[in-house]
Amino acid sequence: MEQLTEERRLAQAGQPGTGTLVSNLIRAGEVANTTKGGTLQPLSESEILDNLFVFNFAGHDTTAISTTYAMLLLVANPEVQAWLSEEIRFYLPSADPQIGDYSEAFPSLKR
Repeated sequence: MEQLTEERRLAQAGQPGTGTLVSNLIRAGEVANTTKGGTLQPLSESEILDNLFVFNFAGHDTTAISTTYAMLLLVANPEVQAWLSEEIRFYLPSADPQIGDYSEAFPSLKR
């Protein structure tokens, strides 16, 4: 809520915003009003919070689905799984004995 208040204060003072999603949502109505003849209303606090919830949920949902599908593809293609495992071992060698071997911590996926 403090960020909303601060962004509105900056917008009203004509100062640049912080470049965050909140800043862009607050300034969207104002920019549209100056370029389209003042026909749009700025988003209310409730509308901004609703939009933030949707963006947050969409980001988590998309990430979860993509990760699940990637795991499915790795299980279905053991040769790609082996190649990926080799690449990880090459670029992230385990020199620290506390970490252990990657193959022990993350064995190949089983069908």
